[in-house]
Amino acid sequence: MNTPSFTTETTMGSAMLVVILQGQHFVVRFAILYYILDAFHFQLQFFTNAMCIFFHSQIMMITVI
Repeated sequence: MNTPSFTTETTMGSAMLVVILQGQHFVVRFAILYYILDAFHFQLQFFTNAMCIFFHSQIMMITVI
């Protein structure tokens, strides 16, 4: 009849797991935020470069015409 101790251990394990998951969640959320910001910055840079090239080609076409 060692069910109560088992339940207590399970509860303790669950509590520890929750704490670990909370910590992990914070780290993961921070990493995701950083990744999104990094990707957004990269996309912004790419977009600006593309716009520059696009406008440049437009100007070149106008000049040719």
